[in-house]
Order: sequence, then structure tokens, then C-alpha cells
Amino acid sequence: MKFILLAAVCIGGVSCIILESEFNEKLQKISKEAHRICVKETGITQEAIDHVKKGNFYDDLKTKKYNNCLWRNTQVMGENFKLDEKLLMELVPEKARDLLFKGISECFEEARAAPADLDFIEKTYSLSKCIHDKSPENWFYF
Repeated sequence: MKFILLAAVCIGGVSCIILESEFNEKLQKISKEAHRICVKETGITQEAIDHVKKGNFYDDLKTKKYNNCLWRNTQVMGENFKLDEKLLMELVPEKARDLLFKGISECFEEARAAPADLDFIEKTYSLSKCIHDKSPENWFYF
């Protein structure tokens, strides 16, 4: 499992502050592989992905499944929404680390506190929305 630092990766530069060209080599590799796997697994369209890149979170099952797939295919999040802070710092572009990390940490705490009966796909989607809302200027998605 790789990582989707959900904070959303802007492949193609669609309305995000952090562009793919600013990703380090490790993040570029992880984002491309996770994107490839998750598009194939969910059948999501690039148009739907681009909406999330812009911060538009629709109540769409394919989008939610794609988002969940990204989280599952990364190493940043472990069981019970445990954040791998060291890996996160390695992957996040330097200019976004401080603001983004604070928001991500808070959102992971909220996800861990969510009702146990809430579907995991819904939890990861809420996690992504939370991260976006805490720091939209640092949002990146792939």
C-alpha cells in the first residue's frame, strides 16, 4: 500500500496549488500507481476525479470508492486511521508541510472518533473532505 496523502494531488494542475511538478520522485511514483490501480478497480472517470481535485465532493459511490482505494493503496494510513507521520513528511511537498500536516492530524483524530458502524468508505471520504476543508490551498489529489 502506497499513499494518497489525500490532501489531493493535482496531476494535470487542475485548480490545485500543489502541482504534480512539485512532487518528489517518491510521491510521483506512488500517485501514478495508485491512480492507475484505483481507476481500473472503480471505473471512475477522469472528469469525476477532476471535480474532487477542485474540492467538489459529490455524493457519488464511484468517487467514494476511488477515494477509499487511494487510501488503501498507500502506506500513510494504517489500521484504525493511524497516520504514518514520518512517511507523510517524506511525501508532502515542503511548501505545504506545516499547514497541511496540522489539518491532516486533526482530520485523522476526527476519523478515529467517528461511529464504529460508519462504513469505511464513508469514513475515508469524510477524511478527505476534512483535509480539504482544513487547508484547501494545499489540497492535492491524484
